Amino acid sequence: MKQLFALANAYIGSRDWKVLALVKFCLASLGLLLGLNVPARHRKTMFWGALAVFLSTWFPLMADFGSFSRKYWLAHRKDR
Repeated sequence: MKQLFALANAYIGSRDWKVLALVKFCLASLGLLLGLNVPARHRKTMFWGALAVFLSTWFPLMADFGSFSRKYWLAHRKDR
């Protein structure tokens, strides 16, 4: 777990506020998807809107994080 927290801290420290804003939008839309409690007549509209925000933020974030974590692990691996 300590290694994962170190990775997360290094990732956040190397990014600017715009990436953190994307993380917040991503998590907010995920919260809407999970806790969707609106009248039935608006549920589909809310679902598709939240899903669009989630997917449009999640994919770029995960691509960026995947690239960063690969470089991080290669730089911090312990040679056996």
